[in-house]
Amino acid sequence: MRNILYLFSILVLICFFSCDSFRYAQGIVLDKETKSPLANIDIHNIPSSKYEYVLTQTDSIGHFEFRYTTGGIFGGPYEFWIKQDGYKPVKAKYKNDTIPIIVELEKIK
Repeated sequence: MRNILYLFSILVLICFFSCDSFRYAQGIVLDKETKSPLANIDIHNIPSSKYEYVLTQTDSIGHFEFRYTTGGIFGGPYEFWIKQDGYKPVKAKYKNDTIPIIVELEKIK
């Protein structure tokens, strides 16, 4: 009986730590030179396969937010691309659900 309880406890822990967790990312995109917010900037996923898609776009004041799923109960940082014609793409990493990130895009000269 004791062995069964021990094995059941191990199984529950393994399931608990392998669960996906739902996270929330938010931030603002600015022009690096002028520090002004950029509207309609595309936020892309970093594809784990051959598919890349737009997660969201910034609003009129440069703000973005989206929800995502990450593996494991603790989840790792989420990486995504911020891309727009006329600007150098930036690979961003989001680590915390409560602290917005600030991303500055540099114009291509």
